[in-house]
Amino acid sequence: MLALLTACFLLGLLMGSYLPFFPVTVFCLLVVIGLAVTRLEWKERIAAREGLLCFAVVLAGTCYWPAYNFAASGGISLPPSIDEEPTRIVGRVTEPVRRISGQHILVIEVSETGPPPVATPILGRVRLTWRQPDVPVLQGDVIEYQGRLHPPHGLNNPGGFDFAAYLAGQGIVAVSSFTGPGRLHRLESGLDSWRWAPWATIDSWRLLVQQAAEASLDQPLRGLFLGIILGEQHELPARIRDAFMTTGTVHILSISGSHLGLIAFLTFVIVRALCRPLPNRWTLTLNRWRLTGTRLAILATVPVVVGYALLAGAEVATRRALVMVLAFLFAAWSGRDKPLLPILSLTALSMLLVNPQALFDVSFQLSYLSVLAIALYLSLRAEDPESDSSSFDPAPTVPLRSFRPNWGRAGQWLIQSLLLSLAITLVTLPLVARYFHQFAWISPFANLVIVPLAGFVVVPVGLVSALWLLASGGEGLPLVQLNEAVLRLLTNTTELWATIPAVDRHVAAPSLLMLCAYYALLALTVRPDSQKPTRLAAIGSLAVLLLWWAMSPVTTLLPGQVRVTFLDVGQGDATVIQLAGDQDDQRDQTIVIDGGGHYGQFDLGASVVGPYLWDQGIHRIDHLIGTHPQLDHIGGIPWLIRHFEVARYWGNGVPRSEAFYLDLRQALSEKGLNELIPAAGETIAAEGGCVLSIVSPMPSEITPVGVEWSPRSGSALNNLSVASRLECGAASFLFAADLERPSLARLVQQGLAPRTQVVKVPHHGAASSLDLAWMRATAPEIAVLSVGRYNPYRHPHPQVLASYQAQGSLLFRTDRDGAITITGSAGSQHLLISSASQLKFERVSLTKTVWEQERRNYHRVCLRQFGPACWRAREPERLRPDPPNRTSSY
Repeated sequence: MLALLTACFLLGLLMGSYLPFFPVTVFCLLVVIGLAVTRLEWKERIAAREGLLCFAVVLAGTCYWPAYNFAASGGISLPPSIDEEPTRIVGRVTEPVRRISGQHILVIEVSETGPPPVATPILGRVRLTWRQPDVPVLQGDVIEYQGRLHPPHGLNNPGGFDFAAYLAGQGIVAVSSFTGPGRLHRLESGLDSWRWAPWATIDSWRLLVQQAAEASLDQPLRGLFLGIILGEQHELPARIRDAFMTTGTVHILSISGSHLGLIAFLTFVIVRALCRPLPNRWTLTLNRWRLTGTRLAILATVPVVVGYALLAGAEVATRRALVMVLAFLFAAWSGRDKPLLPILSLTALSMLLVNPQALFDVSFQLSYLSVLAIALYLSLRAEDPESDSSSFDPAPTVPLRSFRPNWGRAGQWLIQSLLLSLAITLVTLPLVARYFHQFAWISPFANLVIVPLAGFVVVPVGLVSALWLLASGGEGLPLVQLNEAVLRLLTNTTELWATIPAVDRHVAAPSLLMLCAYYALLALTVRPDSQKPTRLAAIGSLAVLLLWWAMSPVTTLLPGQVRVTFLDVGQGDATVIQLAGDQDDQRDQTIVIDGGGHYGQFDLGASVVGPYLWDQGIHRIDHLIGTHPQLDHIGGIPWLIRHFEVARYWGNGVPRSEAFYLDLRQALSEKGLNELIPAAGETIAAEGGCVLSIVSPMPSEITPVGVEWSPRSGSALNNLSVASRLECGAASFLFAADLERPSLARLVQQGLAPRTQVVKVPHHGAASSLDLAWMRATAPEIAVLSVGRYNPYRHPHPQVLASYQAQGSLLFRTDRDGAITITGSAGSQHLLISSASQLKFERVSLTKTVWEQERRNYHRVCLRQFGPACWRAREPERLRPDPPNRTSSY
């Protein structure tokens, strides 16, 4: 019954989350659910009391979501001040400090802002990023610094990760950052506060272990140790992370259920085995206190798992796993049966009551679906009369001294473990494909080797080393050689699995309708009372669905069609061009211009450009263009080269000594590619009636290969950007990269700036790239600005915006509109424009037009699922009317 009520509450929460956007639909669904429950009661399928309770729980979940959000938003008064001068901010660090190389990430509860005489008391949680820190900060410290506050923001791309919503789910209402030592002052130490002293002490232990690991281990072993033991994944090299992602074992890099479960299992079994040889008089004494060997093992296990969770930072996934482990131990203490389904339901309810927004958290969904798969698998085995339930015990209590080798039982255990791992993979596969674009078919087999190696070897050795360090002190990590050996074994084993042919398969994210269809078919497959024809049909449909996901066919264009997408990569550039194939070559061509930046562990190529290409079913890039070697343009290109089939790479040939450029050269060398240097007038792509030609740099400006070139300034490098023009019949696009006034003026003088429908505004709208003659010559109908919100350069310049608006250009900005997609055709001047911001639901106000507002949200649903097929030729109300000579449709 508890599982049924939990499912009802989840359904109610799901409906409540959409209540602000689809109130009429939610009301109708509640009526339908009520009628369905009533009909089941009439047919005596369920008792009246049970039906009433289920409907009441659904209704409670529907109301709980908006009530929680309303209560959580009360009392917060953090006004954004990004356009103001930095102000004094005082607050207490309320979460463990995340220490990444070169920066600290703090979550602080702000108490006041402004100078002391006129300080303003306020309330709210702020995420602070401190680059180049010079003093350690602990949880519980009260700090003071000078900075700006602004609302959380993220990148807005189709199907992309909503960082702002993620922070909002954690209760963070503002973000702040600053750079440099000496700018943060500690007003009060958390160690001096009786309330915060335990948390500050644990945080100091984390700092000590991290410093010892940094002093004793080299990369990539250091990053792997910090990720597995402390949950600090930011130090892990991308190559190692990709290997774990490819094999479907990336979950062991986060402190979650697998870690705590294995630590609890080891502690429980070892303590229980040690209790067996106790003298009889000790046993009798313990029995008087109702302490058995099992209860002693539980008493020893609880502090171990709690301490490990605290040492690992006690993040959301860790706390969730801790609650589940403690619930399981409590059931074992009471001597009752320990079915996983009621424990899973209880922990899910407790976590969702604390924070209902966790329902949409990927770690919540994956962890609970995994445990649900285990529970259902074990329950199905228990119901199977031909199965030997004793052949597989996920938590055996056999004493160590009574263990005898039994290859027959070991073989059965291995088979059942493989089937269990396969069940977990099948249940979580759609979500992994949706969030990570992975089709890790090797996961059931790799987990059988990698998870025990990490849980029974690497984690215990690392944890013993950390405890030894905390007990003895010192600057180095104890058992360094043993840690290096087991970490290297884990790394080599994972990379060996990742080298299996065709194991690295990336897929398009399944739509919501596909997810619903998959789980409906899976339910029909495992349902005990399903008829054989129904089950066979469901299995066949599942196979077809999985094959479709694995293939991820390319989203083909109509003949003569072109699609240009300006992705939102913050302060940088990344453009994807898709050209329809002609009669001779039916395959569409893909051109990528720039790949965004790469800042620490945040690679725009991996997080934005790559997922967008996979969603389009694209695994081959015919032409990859790095306009000029600056971090915000080519930082994400090395990742694209390593993970996609790249036919040709084009650049301006200018060498740099920075790490991001050296990484690009290494990636090109690994794939056997040479940097091709185009010049003005050269055509690099021609497909389906479309031609992409180069307009800059001039042949005389190209530096010969092997000749050292030292730019005098950033402007010199900007003016050597590879700028290109795409012509598809009447449709034309100009990608101006970071060209500045000298190059723009030269293009006008040489007649290389004809009228153009769409212009990518040069240099993110900087004043140095404002040339009115060039602007009048190109006369763009549509101007696209690729710019980052709250960027430190204050791009775009107001004069640039005013100039484009004065000549009637329709402006789109990635910082406000998100990714912008423009679709045209060689035989028409009409352009179809859509932006990621148009896909976001709008809150419905309770007016007479409530159904019209909800209908627009349904149109957004259609756009999300089926794309341009749902487009309507209607200009959004927020855009001003077209000028009289407008030929495009929006």
